[in-house]
Parts: sequence; structure tokens; C-alpha cells
Amino acid sequence: MSEDVLAHIRERIELARRLARSTTDREVARLLEIMADEGEADLRKLEQERSTDFGDEPRD
Repeated sequence: MSEDVLAHIRERIELARRLARSTTDREVARLLEIMADEGEADLRKLEQERSTDFGDEPRD
């Protein structure tokens, strides 16, 4: 997976967090935080898979 794709995922996660902070709807904020948390978990998995594919140690 290219760095551009990973950077785009990170941008989407940050966007979800910014929207969660700016909305006045608590339920929307909660859902956006969940989306961001899930995105971060997925990103960690992708980065671990990527490092394994290259024979590197998984990064924390």
C-alpha cells in the first residue's frame, strides 16, 4: 500500500475527529469518534501487514 493511500486514511481520521469536536449533535459526535477509532485500528493493521510483507518488525 502506498504512502499516499496511508496519508489519505490519516487525513480522513483527522477530519472525523475535527467534525466530532465541531458538531453540536452528541450522537453524531459519538459516531464520528467511533469511525475515527475504527479507522486508526484499521490503519495499524495495514501498517503491521505492510511491515510484515517487507520483513520488518511490526511498528507500535
